[in-house]
Amino acid sequence: MPVVNLSGAMTLTMKKLGMLNDPNLKALSSYFINDKEAHDLKVDLLLGGVFLSPKTIEKYKDNFFIIDQSLELKKQLQTKNVSSLVLNTRDLDPIEVIELTYKLLRKVSIGCQKRYQRMKKEIASKLNDIKKVNWKRQKLVFFLGSIKNKLPVKTMVNDGFVKYLKNNLGLKTYPTDAAYSGWSQKKLTLLQNNGAKLVGLVATGENMLFTKISEKRWNAKGRHILIPGFGQFDFMHSLSQEIKNKKL
Repeated sequence: MPVVNLSGAMTLTMKKLGMLNDPNLKALSSYFINDKEAHDLKVDLLLGGVFLSPKTIEKYKDNFFIIDQSLELKKQLQTKNVSSLVLNTRDLDPIEVIELTYKLLRKVSIGCQKRYQRMKKEIASKLNDIKKVNWKRQKLVFFLGSIKNKLPVKTMVNDGFVKYLKNNLGLKTYPTDAAYSGWSQKKLTLLQNNGAKLVGLVATGENMLFTKISEKRWNAKGRHILIPGFGQFDFMHSLSQEIKNKKL
């Protein structure tokens, strides 16, 4: 079955499995591919992800589309009678997203079981590293965007890697039941007085980079750090190493 994959989560899983040149894959979003990878790929790279021109959709209308949640794109595909699957990662942690992408991938490809076993070993190894950190002693508040003179408007709490660290390993973070939330100065001051560090999440740059702004403020940069699945899982691992090595 020919596939056009515009999902970030699915693309990163395919990278890990070494399947970006699978003969069934006809096109990818260029947003999730760096220049070196693009040079080695035989598939078409499409500009944009959730925003595709009618002309592009028409060109690939006989393919099966895998997309992230986007009402606009879903409507466009339905209008053109294009078959599609929406990858719903809402409320899922990175491990759950990885499992979801693999199950869906098996429906449109063959011969990836051995690669999957190697991938599982890598996940288990990194999880072991992550669990070596005493997360119950960690107090971290994550913000969507770069921390500068002012703090970003939104915190990330009950979603993605923060949800996993909070629910499974005991991380202390901003007190709210919301997945993403604004913040109050009173609560934030109380957290910082109790030793909490603030981390801005910036989705830019090819390599993971942690930058110290002040004693209790950091920025973490990386192109895929907010992408569900392996993007957030690999960031979670990098974060654990920074804490382990007492750099954060």
